[in-house]
Amino acid sequence: MDESARDGDGAAASEYTVTMHPRDVAAWKDVARDIERELCEAGNLHAEREGYRMSSPVRVVLHEDEHLRRGRFEVSIGLADSAARHDSARGISADRVVRTEDRPGESAERPKDADTADESVTPTATSASMATLTTPSVASVATSVTCALVLPDGSRHVLETERVTVGRQSTCSIVIKDTNVSREHAQFRRGRDGWTVRDLGSTNGTKINGVRVEGEQLLANGDVVLVGSIPVRFEIA
Repeated sequence: MDESARDGDGAAASEYTVTMHPRDVAAWKDVARDIERELCEAGNLHAEREGYRMSSPVRVVLHEDEHLRRGRFEVSIGLADSAARHDSARGISADRVVRTEDRPGESAERPKDADTADESVTPTATSASMATLTTPSVASVATSVTCALVLPDGSRHVLETERVTVGRQSTCSIVIKDTNVSREHAQFRRGRDGWTVRDLGSTNGTKINGVRVEGEQLLANGDVVLVGSIPVRFEIA
């Protein structure tokens, strides 16, 4: 992202593909969606901190390629979401790719026993410009980004479940005792690309930064969601 922002005078790429050997992808299948989501949130936070301009929120997908050695991965700009994008994910187009290289002393040839390597191997990537890049453990990825809603009284509500309902009714996840807030006013949902908000047919509506919410809309760090007349700030930290 930093490299693309430098080349684009502050305009950073927002779509990325992480390509791994099929067995590495399979080993992570139970947490793949969580990893993609957390990487999206971490990417959005980094872009916010660095002040990068982006055409859309960050999207990250995991992709498999049997030609890639086990235990290694490649990161490319763009989404490998179809067979037509396969070569792009492998760096056979103009898209930038952080390509894997062998560690010092290792042969560049694919080892004959690569397919029988230890299933617990952690994919890593190295290159001249990213020699320290390694894949974090699932535990560190899962805890590195926290999303929360901050109410006007300063109370901070961490979003820990897939769906969070805000309203005046006591059964809501976050209760706001205000007559301008409907019983079940709005719902925040964790999606593939990050957190979204939708109005639940409230009387006074829901707005993001002053613009009325229509359908389900993606949230960015620092967005102020007006629930009735109550400003709720969305934070990624």
